[in-house]
Amino acid sequence: MKNSNSILIESVKKELNCNQKELAEKIGVSPTQISQWKKGEQMSFEKSDKLRDLIGLEYLDESLIDIVGSIENLKKWKQLIDKLLKKHLYNDFEEDYQEYFLESSLASYSILTSLKKIGFKIPHPFPEKLNNLKENDDESFSLTGNQFKEKILNIISDMLDSFGNHLRFYHRYIVLWMHEVVEKSNDDDVWDLVQDTYHQIFDLAVSKINFDEKLAPNINQFKWRQAGKFLRNFDKI
Repeated sequence: MKNSNSILIESVKKELNCNQKELAEKIGVSPTQISQWKKGEQMSFEKSDKLRDLIGLEYLDESLIDIVGSIENLKKWKQLIDKLLKKHLYNDFEEDYQEYFLESSLASYSILTSLKKIGFKIPHPFPEKLNNLKENDDESFSLTGNQFKEKILNIISDMLDSFGNHLRFYHRYIVLWMHEVVEKSNDDDVWDLVQDTYHQIFDLAVSKINFDEKLAPNINQFKWRQAGKFLRNFDKI
C-alpha cells in the first residue's frame, strides 16, 4: 500500500510531467531525499506545502488522490461537494464555522473516505454529467432524467443532511467544549483528536442512513464499527 508521501510525490510528478530529479530541483532537495520520503521517511510541513503549492492542492488530503484517481478528479469532486455543502449545511452555522468547513476541506475528505469505507465505487474519471451543477439553480438539483447523476448527488446530499443533524447536536454540547480544550492545552495531539472527532461524527451520521446495499456493499460492517470508534476517540479527549 502506498504511503501518503509516495502518493503526493507521484501525483506531482504526473501533474507537472517531470522526473524525480527535476522535482527535487523544484523544491530544493536531492533525488535521494525524494526516494527516502517515498519509502516512508517523514516529510517536513515546509516541503509538503511546497509540493502542494506546485499543483494547487491546498488543504486537500493527498490520500484522496488514490481514492478518486487523479488531482484533477479530486479538485472536481471538491468543487461539487462544496456546492452541495452550501445548499445543505452552510446556513446552519456561524460564519467562522462555514469558512472552516470549506477551507479545511473537511466535507470533501469525510465524504470521499466514507464512500470508500461503505464500498461505493467512485467513478474514474470524474463524471462529466456532474460538471455543470450550479449552486443556486434549482433545476440543477432536481436531478430529473439522469439516474446516474441522481444516485451520486442523492447519496452525497443524504450524507450532508445527516451530518448537519448530528453536528447541530454535537456543536451545541461537545464541539465548543473541545475547542476550549485545544486552546487551553496548546497541544497539537489534542487538536488532531478534535479533527478526528469531526470525521467520527461524519461517519456516525453516515451510519444512520439507509443505503442500497448494491451501491454500498460494506454498509452493515461500517455501521457496526462506528459507535465504538467515536466513543473511544471522545474518551481520549
